[in-house]
Amino acid sequence: MPAEHKKEWSVYIVRCKDNSLYTGISNDVPARFATHTAQGPKCAKYLRGRAPLKLVFTSVVGSMSEASKLEWKIKQYSKQEKEALVLSVNEWDFLKHNHYSSRPFGFASLKTQGAMIHSGNLYIIAAHPN
Repeated sequence: MPAEHKKEWSVYIVRCKDNSLYTGISNDVPARFATHTAQGPKCAKYLRGRAPLKLVFTSVVGSMSEASKLEWKIKQYSKQEKEALVLSVNEWDFLKHNHYSSRPFGFASLKTQGAMIHSGNLYIIAAHPN
């Protein structure tokens, strides 16, 4: 396949009707999400019977290898950390227009305002205390 026709791989998160979050990778997220939504034989086993589904996060990563590594990292996150990542999609426009600092993930007492992925790492966006 010519380079100009290769699709980049993405990581995506789906919210289920029970509010659980499923993380996956694809080089065609809309098509993969449609497969999950159809609840057919190619739907991820975890998602079967958990419809309606909502696509709540996507991030273009690059190669399949990079996407798989990031998927594994996200799957290690707690539900709260995943929710922060999902929040980042919904709040990013607001956050980038305000004065917030980006700190590497891992501060348990951080008051989370959002999150972002940069170079394969999750960063929590926190309000300045002042």
